Amino acid sequence: MCSTEEGASTEYGFQISDVRGGVLSKLIEPLDAHERPARQLLYLMGHRFHYFGVSSSICAGKVVRLKYRVWIDDNHSHDIFQGNEVSASGFSRDGWVEPIEADYRYEEVTPYRERVARNAQEHVLEVIYTADAPAEFLYSAFDLRMWCLHSFTGCANTRQLLPNIWPPRFPWLRDRP
Repeated sequence: MCSTEEGASTEYGFQISDVRGGVLSKLIEPLDAHERPARQLLYLMGHRFHYFGVSSSICAGKVVRLKYRVWIDDNHSHDIFQGNEVSASGFSRDGWVEPIEADYRYEEVTPYRERVARNAQEHVLEVIYTADAPAEFLYSAFDLRMWCLHSFTGCANTRQLLPNIWPPRFPWLRDRP
């Protein structure tokens, strides 16, 4: 993966999930018509289906990519694929692989770019940043507020999960037309 000839790349990753293959998922998926009521009951008892994944890439002894993704069931449809998702991806120049990375050139992301899903603006937030991003922005991008994971009201939107990344604190770059 290294874009330089210096050294080999090493990938590290970790994920926690009870969505696909999780114990509760395996128990309720075979329930067919009773699956939705079972999910509602689990939600009332305080359970939120969730996913957390993080990965990093090392090239020539330096971290060149760092990513995380969090997804939490939002209790609206009790569908395993409905929820709130926040992801942050950071890159150095050596960690950027064009055109794979978010359909942008490195210069279009520098120092950072936020995007919301067009079909789920309140529920999907992606943050992409480069090594030029200010430290305050990085702190905000990694300041996940996970209290709603265990709240009876649940997570309503991505603002609850990542409250300090929004304008006016950090002006958002406009997406290309």
